[in-house]
Amino acid sequence: MSKNVAELIKYIRKQNKLTQKQFANKFFITEKTVSNYENGLRTPDLDFLNKVCEEFNLTLDYFMETSKTESNPNNLVVSEKNGKCAIYDKNRSVYLTPHIYDRVILSHYDSHIAYNANDLVDEGRVIPKMGEVAYSAIIDNFGNVKALPNLIFAYNYNLPFNMFNVCPALNKVDNKFYLLNSNGELLSKGYERIVAIDKWHADSEHDFGLYYGLEYKQDRLNNEKSIKSRKLLYVDGKEIKVTLTDINDNWDCKVKEFESIDVLVKYIKKYGPNMITLAPDLIFKASENYPKIVNSVCEYVDSLNENIKCENFLNYALKVVTEYATNFKPKAQSVSQSELYPNKIFAKNIIEANSLRKQISDLYDIIGLV
Repeated sequence: MSKNVAELIKYIRKQNKLTQKQFANKFFITEKTVSNYENGLRTPDLDFLNKVCEEFNLTLDYFMETSKTESNPNNLVVSEKNGKCAIYDKNRSVYLTPHIYDRVILSHYDSHIAYNANDLVDEGRVIPKMGEVAYSAIIDNFGNVKALPNLIFAYNYNLPFNMFNVCPALNKVDNKFYLLNSNGELLSKGYERIVAIDKWHADSEHDFGLYYGLEYKQDRLNNEKSIKSRKLLYVDGKEIKVTLTDINDNWDCKVKEFESIDVLVKYIKKYGPNMITLAPDLIFKASENYPKIVNSVCEYVDSLNENIKCENFLNYALKVVTEYATNFKPKAQSVSQSELYPNKIFAKNIIEANSLRKQISDLYDIIGLV
């Protein structure tokens, strides 16, 4: 018998919180038979597998995979059947999970979020909300499941696990938000809210690993809530020690120290391109600062682990600084040709690399550097 089929039978039983005896009673077989199936000592016949599929809303395709090799996240889709969701690998034509979840959020990377909710329905679809998630889990590209019953991912609809395999989630034990990795390990201390920093959040599919950790205060007289403290967090969960201005404004909250281009460049090289949006406007009024920013982003990417090098970092940075350049149109200053372009542009292929070089040229053209 295929070891995978044995594992899948055990997986289905455990996901439905059944003992071997309860599972056996459903199909009028003995507990010993279930044990033999799960340990690969006996081969279930097609009739039994059909009954399992009918009972748990599966298809026989679920048992037909020949190996548990890792799937490419780009090939994964959410499959719905009778109001329940599963992860389906369309390239290999196999289900990585059965249809047992109320919602599945796919990441562009290696870890995905699945959860079940209590009976809360909106327009015919179960929508988990805070305090009403009954079950949370992380699912990897192998289909392996790590249950996280004390964590709520419901408010991270557009930001599942990022390229660093990190995601914010609410811990129901203390009602605080934490950054955690795909192993379920808490990386940061708890905050009333954690927000990913991305000026183009509505258009972006990427979370580049910079966050605000927020604490609030309540004005009882006016019944209004304001921010008591705002901490800058990196993807590893550690606070970045900087001076934030106007902490109640999400879009115009800046870092005082970034009035110096040298300081800004230093922080970009260490923490990534999201730092650009925290720079005061005066930084973008000097045309000679733009090549320094672009080159610092490339240096940051060069410092990353090989498996998360990605042209999206530079794409994002160019999108940000091009908008600033368009708004401010700084007067061109003398910049040497060697400072204009980064030594390396990290991209998956030559077409993407040329596209990034074109974006850089267009940016510098706006501010008169080329």
